[in-house]
Amino acid sequence: MFSWAACRWGIDEDLLRAVGVQESSWHQSTWGDRCRGSDQTIGSFSIVQIKNKYCDGSLAWGGMPDTQLSTSLAVDFYAAWLRSCYNGDFYDGNPWLYGGQTVRQIAAVHDWPYVLWGCVGAWFSGSWYDSGAVRYIGLVTTALAQRTWEGY
Repeated sequence: MFSWAACRWGIDEDLLRAVGVQESSWHQSTWGDRCRGSDQTIGSFSIVQIKNKYCDGSLAWGGMPDTQLSTSLAVDFYAAWLRSCYNGDFYDGNPWLYGGQTVRQIAAVHDWPYVLWGCVGAWFSGSWYDSGAVRYIGLVTTALAQRTWEGY
């Protein structure tokens, strides 16, 4: 499933695996980002932690229970999101994610791997290279270097 999604979206399959290890220790049924309160549908879930609702109860871009129950759908969703971010499809040039620049402008200054890792970090924090994103990038690069999935 990881190889298929990587091929489909042009993403390195080991990067997808490293996110899966970081987000869920390679377990599809993992719940994370639980919010306080009684609504048990709020949080993120699956092997790559796809959000279903934000803590205020508003809908996110999840798809529960579908992405909770299907590893292939969850990994495909994440890879599509990552490719879209990398391509600049999330309001390229607006302040929401790219700080008012286009991904091409960012890549011209930093390089394309910087853009890709910015997208990886934004998956976690929702922002471009903020402190949460930088910390998350470090965790994913560590998982990528350790390659623990090879022992599964």
